[in-house]
Amino acid sequence: MNRPVSLERLDVSFVVNIHAGHRYLWRTMQSLEAAAIYARSERLRIELLFVLDRSPLPTKSWIRAYRTDLFDRVRIEEVDNGSLGLSRQAGLLLAGAEYIQFCDEDDLISSNVTLVSYRVAQAAGPRSLVIPEFLFAFGAQAYLAHYASSDHVPKLSIIAQHPFVSRLFVHHSIVETLAYDDVPLGSGYAYEDWHFNSIALARGFTFEIAPATVIYYRQRAKSLLQNMNASSVGLPPPSPLYEPMTFIVTCRDDFHRLQLGELPAFDPKAMLDRFVADADILDATLAAHEIDAAIVVDTLKEAPLLSNLVGDFTLGQAYFKACKQILAEKFDVVILCETPDAYARSGTLDATFTRGSGAGSMLVLLDGGPHDRSSLYYLPPCAVAIDLRSLEPGLSDMQVDIVALRLIEAAAPQADIHLSASRFGSRFVRKFAALLADVDFIFHCSPTDGDGRSEIMRGHEFNFISEFGDDIDWIVCADAAAIKTYRSRLDWLNAKLIRKEDLSQRARRLTALGPPTTK
Repeated sequence: MNRPVSLERLDVSFVVNIHAGHRYLWRTMQSLEAAAIYARSERLRIELLFVLDRSPLPTKSWIRAYRTDLFDRVRIEEVDNGSLGLSRQAGLLLAGAEYIQFCDEDDLISSNVTLVSYRVAQAAGPRSLVIPEFLFAFGAQAYLAHYASSDHVPKLSIIAQHPFVSRLFVHHSIVETLAYDDVPLGSGYAYEDWHFNSIALARGFTFEIAPATVIYYRQRAKSLLQNMNASSVGLPPPSPLYEPMTFIVTCRDDFHRLQLGELPAFDPKAMLDRFVADADILDATLAAHEIDAAIVVDTLKEAPLLSNLVGDFTLGQAYFKACKQILAEKFDVVILCETPDAYARSGTLDATFTRGSGAGSMLVLLDGGPHDRSSLYYLPPCAVAIDLRSLEPGLSDMQVDIVALRLIEAAAPQADIHLSASRFGSRFVRKFAALLADVDFIFHCSPTDGDGRSEIMRGHEFNFISEFGDDIDWIVCADAAAIKTYRSRLDWLNAKLIRKEDLSQRARRLTALGPPTTK
């Protein structure tokens, strides 16, 4: 899908992604028309490109009936993606201008966004992505967010939160380097914009600010974003940025500044005072209120005041330290445990060692808190052990689990993952097993007293297997008696129950076959 070659290349293309927003389109277009008038006053030539993705008839009818002479060219393109990411990509490829400004069907912008963004983009060069300085959220929730450029924001924060926005202003040549991916509902992942922007950072693009510009961001109780939040783990898909060497190179300077205590400064009151005192911003906001009465400056008096200069930098620092321990290594065996000595005593390490016999081919992720370092001697020479909880003081369970997830995605995407009913292993499977389609989860049951009763009576372990057995590929029992006991109670998992001896044989077969392949 590419721009028709016969089209004259204009200066800016407004790419408006459309789904079912007909109730908002009049207000959105009033705002975009004002931005076009302001930009055309400086002789910019503006294209309006509607990209309709599976839009219902009322929305299609509104778009087809829309008439205006305020743009130099108006085009309508229909796609059948059912995906905001793929529809943004379609707009990027179809746009017929030097620069592309992404717009959504239900938001408004200050009239200076296009012209100011154009000037900033020209000065910064084609490897820059320009975003508005302010985001004024209105509707179901009100807040004001201030954005700083990627030169001022610790880039490592992007592993924990999205420090930028989706309303980008970019040079058309970006299509040669970057592309929006499909992040479908039900995949477990979310946020095509967060994902796209992380890839941009990995590829060396910068984020620049269009000063004194505002996006008026509609918060809807039943939006696509709300649906995405409800059906996902709240994280974007794996990104090249999270490859350990790329993360180290991209975030090194920010990491060292944070380690020295050089935190970015942000004064919420000063930010709000500036927003309401700036005549141009206030005029733009009053104009937005005339279009949509839900945009009211006074709502900001009690609203949260946010900035991308503030956030969770601890997770990024922890991941950076973990990446330093891995570098460019790849692993075909991962062990999730609280301390390695329990695994060694149970024979798990013996069973997995055959497959993880190459240098650095076994990754052991620990989350047991303070423990005797001598227990690390149980690990084979090939193992790289990372004590996740000790990477940064005060890490939460969620932060520990995200570090583990991103390490596995980047360094062990097709590994065998060994775990037991420890708190760490249980948490990880509950949250993330569905995301890791190309790994094998191998669950190790506790040792028995010979008749299987000790094993089956461990309520936490039994309940875990009962609830999450469908996400586990193999359940390793100590002996035949234990297998028999489990089969009598969890018969639908019969095909997954194996002995330690079977696991060792499987490891030898996989080693002979070479690197793991997709299931």
